[in-house]
Amino acid sequence: MSKVLPAFKGRTVVCMASGPSLTQQQVDMVKAAGLPTLVCNDSYRIAPFADLVYFADSKWWKWHKDKPEWKTFAGEKCTIHSSAFQVDDPQVHVLKNLGHEGLSADSGGIVTGSHSGYQLVNIATLTQPARVVLLGYDCSRVNGKKHWFGDHPDGTEPPYEAIRKRYNTMASAAERLKIEILNATPGSKIESFPMVELAGALAHPAPALVSG
Repeated sequence: MSKVLPAFKGRTVVCMASGPSLTQQQVDMVKAAGLPTLVCNDSYRIAPFADLVYFADSKWWKWHKDKPEWKTFAGEKCTIHSSAFQVDDPQVHVLKNLGHEGLSADSGGIVTGSHSGYQLVNIATLTQPARVVLLGYDCSRVNGKKHWFGDHPDGTEPPYEAIRKRYNTMASAAERLKIEILNATPGSKIESFPMVELAGALAHPAPALVSG
């Protein structure tokens, strides 16, 4: 099992899911801002600069493991127990499954929230940031699309209503941890966090670590 290091302590971290509203223009704005960036699932394909890509399902890994862009991705790769049993790749880190709600403060594991994007945020909070900015977190279809790239090969669709409720427990946990979570996803159905414009969220400085 692996552990998440406090690599981004006090900084702003961007979490990029694969919701249907995500655009290359948004991704380019994140890259230009130079902030630590974590992505899940297919979003590594349009954000190869990301520091980490996370996936929860071994079947997803099987769909991507032979793609050139997966092989050349330079950031960390990470999944969760027990999907790892079917992932034959020593470069993929494995974190413990520590439940379904809230946020894990254990660096060796994350909670699931029934959603890989949720799990990605827990990885982000374990890096000890001051702020996490969400992008591509629609939690609904947009113009009939489930993801920015279309559909996964098996056509699965996330349980949107259940996921939205889980984010309420994340918000409470983040408040206790004193980590600010902002949602920069236009039209997002997740109402657990303040909605912000992406440009402002990327430019907004993190709180000072030392005063006086």
